[in-house]
Amino acid sequence: MFEATIIGLPRSRTFWFSQLLTHGDSKCFHCYPMYDNEIPEGKRLFNSTCHPYEGIEGKLVIIERPVPEAYESFMKFAHNVPKNFDKRYYRAIVRQFHFLQSLKGLHVKYDQINDRIDEILAYIGVDLPKEWIEQCLNTNMQTGDNDMNFSGTLRPPIIRPQSLMGTFQAQSPS
Repeated sequence: MFEATIIGLPRSRTFWFSQLLTHGDSKCFHCYPMYDNEIPEGKRLFNSTCHPYEGIEGKLVIIERPVPEAYESFMKFAHNVPKNFDKRYYRAIVRQFHFLQSLKGLHVKYDQINDRIDEILAYIGVDLPKEWIEQCLNTNMQTGDNDMNFSGTLRPPIIRPQSLMGTFQAQSPS
């Protein structure tokens, strides 16, 4: 279904990519199927996610953001987190970071996204108007201050690579 998937740790501009790639004849889901799952007719389909276990298909663009940066960015916007969530979450994204490092695809460092945007778009086969790209590059699409307010129990993401080997082209550790 998806021609390409942009994947990275939480707070690695996956939402930004979903906005950039939803233009013209393209639709890019954000964290399919968790938040956005209505499949439009006649559109080129992409996915941009920080959840490495669902909706991952096609060419992979792996956004590499250092764990401490991703963690600090997430915790900056998180409110009312459950007790010990911070430690569990940090360990979960460390596991996710190592898993992402094992994937085959185009690896792009977080702080190089803007400089490499043309390369990223060429890799996944998308031709967007330069004006649209510039508009998105100049737009801050961060999660708002009130968007991550937890209630109840929240589990950090569980990385299940054994269930993904058929979907990903994962490299074996050397």
